[in-house]
Amino acid sequence: MLYTAHHENGGTATIVEFAPICLSSGKRGYKSHAKNHPCTKWVRQNLTHYTWLLELAFLLVDEHKRRFSPKTVHACFPHLEWLRDNPPPHIGDMEWYDPPTAMPDEFRISDDAVECYIAYYNGSKKERGLLKYTKRNVPHVFQ
Repeated sequence: MLYTAHHENGGTATIVEFAPICLSSGKRGYKSHAKNHPCTKWVRQNLTHYTWLLELAFLLVDEHKRRFSPKTVHACFPHLEWLRDNPPPHIGDMEWYDPPTAMPDEFRISDDAVECYIAYYNGSKKERGLLKYTKRNVPHVFQ
């Protein structure tokens, strides 16, 4: 989503020339992906949303380190650093609004995105066995 925000806001040339090399493709940066997904649209709309997602991504890298104790830093880390230091050139700068809820309608139980995602994870995600916690207690909202 972060690289797509770049591509959609005039940053493709900068990515191709300066972004870190992707270990799996050997090319700089990542390709644009799912540009019309509601959450991707939300991220690319303004710098506030972009920065929020970027901060979340750094926290997820930290969480990955804590849970799995890898020998090397996650491959996305240099990309996150580059994305932090090189925001999309033509991204807007407007006020925050909550991200869209990208889930089946049955879990959209209120206007609060967090409440909806808790319902989604307690329903569909839990039923499919996708809630796994390694070296962490299960959060109280999922018990």
